[in-house]
Amino acid sequence: MNMMSAFNIQLILLSAFLILLPVRAGAVGQFTTEELEKLEATIQNVYENESAKRGKEAIWAEMKGALLEPMAEAEKPGLDFQPHKLNYFIANGLPGDPAAQVKFQISAKYQVFEGSLNIFKRDYFPLYMAYTQKSFWNIGKPSAPFEENNYNPELFLDYKVKGSGIYLDHVVIGGEHESNGRDGAESRSWNRLYLLFSFGIEAKNELEGKGVLRKEKYSAYLKLWQAYGYEDQDDYLTSIGHNEKFLDYAGRGEVGFSIRELPYLSNMAWLKNNQLDFKTRIFRDWDKGSIEIGYHQNIPYTNFFLYVQYWDGYGESLQKFSSQETKWKGGLSFFY
Repeated sequence: MNMMSAFNIQLILLSAFLILLPVRAGAVGQFTTEELEKLEATIQNVYENESAKRGKEAIWAEMKGALLEPMAEAEKPGLDFQPHKLNYFIANGLPGDPAAQVKFQISAKYQVFEGSLNIFKRDYFPLYMAYTQKSFWNIGKPSAPFEENNYNPELFLDYKVKGSGIYLDHVVIGGEHESNGRDGAESRSWNRLYLLFSFGIEAKNELEGKGVLRKEKYSAYLKLWQAYGYEDQDDYLTSIGHNEKFLDYAGRGEVGFSIRELPYLSNMAWLKNNQLDFKTRIFRDWDKGSIEIGYHQNIPYTNFFLYVQYWDGYGESLQKFSSQETKWKGGLSFFY
C-alpha cells in the first residue's frame, strides 16, 4: 500500500471520527456504546499520529476541502421554482401589420417551507407563493408599445389528494391580487379569496405528465372566489353610463377541462403528445362571458409546444374588461 492510499484510509477514518463524535453518548444503529468508544479511541490515535507528521493545519485544510465544504454546500436550500399557470408566447400577426399583437404570459410558484421543518411540514402546510404576468405587446404599431401588463401575485395552500379512477386531485385555498399597475382613471385592480378543486380521470394506458400536459386522459377544475377591491372598475362603468358591475363581466368563478391525446391525431407518433384546454367564467351575466380554447402539440425532444389559442368574449385584459373581442393567436407554450 503506497503512502497516498494509507493517508486516504486515515482521512476516511478521521471523517468517521468527526461524524461519530456527536453520538458517543449512546448506542447508534448497530454499534454499542463500548464499540463506539473503542472506535473513537482508534481514530483518535490515527489523527494524533498524522498530526505529528504533517501538522494539524495541513490536515484540517484537506478535511475542509474534502468533507466539510461539500457537506455545507449540500445543506444549502435550493430555489425550487416551478411553473404555476401556463407559460406561453403567441401572436396574431407580424411587425408591419397594424393589428398585430403579441400576448405572452410568464408564471412561476415557489414552495415556502422545506420538508425538513418540524413545525411546517410540506404535507401539512403546503404554502406557495406565485407570480404571473400577462402582457399585450402591439408589435404592429410605430415604436411597438406595450398596450397593457397585468400583474398577479398569489399566496395559497395546495393540498394534493391521492386517488384512482375518477378522483379529486388537488384542493387549493388561496388569495390573489391582480392589477394593471396604473393609477387614476386607468387603474384596474381586484382581489380574490378562492377555493379550487381539481379532478382527474385516469387513462386506460398510463400517460406521461410532461410540462403543460396532464397525466390524466381527462381533467377538470372548479374555481370559486369572493372578490373585493374592484371599485375602480365599477366607477369606470358608471362614468360611461353603464348599469352593469365589474363582476357581471369577471364572474364569481371559473371552470375548465382538458383532454389528452385527441382521437386521430394521436394515431401518428409525432403528434401523440397533445392536449386541448377549455375554460370559461361562471356566475356572471349570460351575455358578458368569455371562452378560451387552447391546443398544445409537443415539439419532439424539446420542452416547447406549438400552441394555438382562441379567445371570444369579455375580460381578456383588465384595462379592456368591458370590451368584447374575438382573437386567434399562435406560437409556443413551454415549461422549465
